[in-house]
Amino acid sequence: MNKFVGDISRRCLIQGGVASALTLSALPRQALAQCPPGFLSPVNQSILTVNQRFKIEAFAYSAPNFYFDGTPIGQGVISDSSGAYSLYYTPGSTNFSVNLTAQAASGPAVTVKLAVAEDNRFKTDLTLWAATNLRVTAGESDPDGGAGAYKATALVSSTAVKHIISTSAVRASVNLSSGFEVWVEYNPSFPVILIYPTNTNVAQYCYVNLQNGDTNGNYAYAKVVETRGNWVRIWFYRSQGSKTDTVNIYACKQMNAPLCVTDGTEYIRFYKPRSADGLLPFTNFQQMQRKSNGNINGRRQWLTRSPFNDNEANLNRDLPINVVVPDSYNPDFKYPVIYVLDVENTPGTSYLDGLQVLKNLNIHNIYNVILAQTFWQGGYAPWYGTKSDGTIRADVHVRDCLVGLVDEQFSTIASPEGRILLGFSKSGWGAMSLLLRNPTVFGYAGSWDAPFNLQFGGTNFGQAAYYGTEAQYKLYNPKDILGSYVGSIKTRKRIVLGGGVVFNTDTNDFANLLTSFGVPYSYIFRDLSKYGGLAHNWNAYDNDFSGNAPNGWCTTFVSALMSLVAAPKG
Repeated sequence: MNKFVGDISRRCLIQGGVASALTLSALPRQALAQCPPGFLSPVNQSILTVNQRFKIEAFAYSAPNFYFDGTPIGQGVISDSSGAYSLYYTPGSTNFSVNLTAQAASGPAVTVKLAVAEDNRFKTDLTLWAATNLRVTAGESDPDGGAGAYKATALVSSTAVKHIISTSAVRASVNLSSGFEVWVEYNPSFPVILIYPTNTNVAQYCYVNLQNGDTNGNYAYAKVVETRGNWVRIWFYRSQGSKTDTVNIYACKQMNAPLCVTDGTEYIRFYKPRSADGLLPFTNFQQMQRKSNGNINGRRQWLTRSPFNDNEANLNRDLPINVVVPDSYNPDFKYPVIYVLDVENTPGTSYLDGLQVLKNLNIHNIYNVILAQTFWQGGYAPWYGTKSDGTIRADVHVRDCLVGLVDEQFSTIASPEGRILLGFSKSGWGAMSLLLRNPTVFGYAGSWDAPFNLQFGGTNFGQAAYYGTEAQYKLYNPKDILGSYVGSIKTRKRIVLGGGVVFNTDTNDFANLLTSFGVPYSYIFRDLSKYGGLAHNWNAYDNDFSGNAPNGWCTTFVSALMSLVAAPKG
């Protein structure tokens, strides 16, 4: 590989520890999204080992200096025919959020986040692990190009419904350990594994689909953090911080089901199990479990669990994400996304289902957009913020997890210019709050018939119980925070306001407040109540609006929003 003129190369690879050859085609899309804009090895979320030497590499026009958490550790030299500048370094202490930086004289610095863990506390020799209905043999090809992997073959038995390898850590200090990793090779025989520690009274486990990275579990999560061909490196962590000193790994036929009967020819390969005392520098999105639930009524659905919504019984409740794509969806085209913010914890209970209304109106095809929705079935009705004690974090789930999954799974305009929020009533309030507080994520918001004048206290649609304190509420209330965040919405028109049925005065007052701050916006107002239209829901319409068939407010709002998205940016 040649050096690139100007700065550190704009390529990036996923690899950990000592650099090894990889191809971009083998990398998961999510992993690519986490890369820095340059080729620096190790890369984000690599796990290094304390007191062991590892190799740092970077491609640059001139010799880069390397920094470990801001401390200079040396300058790279070209040591082989690849053209990479490299040096060796031995970390002296554990640290699960390290900045590794390469800085060439002629270009910008490139930084990756990685972790330095203690040495392995679990047996790496899997033939020493207990095996239940599996025969474990050594000497198999491994992802490092050696013969250090182990093949676990299912034993013939009509009653062999569970296939497990198990072990406890070999060091007495294992009670410090909270994380666990292992390499596993995808094989259709057992496309899923279940990681299940047993040293706790509370079940903390996670299933991992080795083919597509889906995960699902309880009080824990796992992530594929590196891919080499059919091999994947999986990181497991207990969300409640319990310690991991005994690990079971089940070979499974499908998610949520370790039960299977085999003919003795099915197998799975394992490599390099290890423990680590701490959490990798994962993004909020990466800490979300996600399991594909197929197509439900014309929608792609994922069931997700997130440690950022602790009110949902500590990951013991699925938070669905639904997505509708245009009929002519083409992965080579970049699509804007309308994020439909529902007003209820289960859409359609009282106010209709926003995503279904937009789908019925054919919005996804008319405007060639993706529609996305998440909701809190059985939990708190969403106010799209964070509670004072941190136990409800719906804004984090929407901003990081919902947006992250849609960008991972579909071809999107992954910037504020391609992300549009749409809500009504308290979700319209939430759309405005999310837009103001997250200008680097969302670009546009449509808010219809929202309670902008709502004061904290009393019942108030569950708002006081949701936020906990008035001070916390004021951190999210659009009227309270507008002055602090106004800069991001003054440069061009990004807001569509409207009503009204219930909150006409609120809408007018907020419109006047925007005007006083010099914020451009569109204002669409119809007093629907006097025409006998359906009041205050996702399909409220004005019988006189078109003079013919009723036309719901969503049609008008989406048209106004998309005209802003499509407007010239100059």
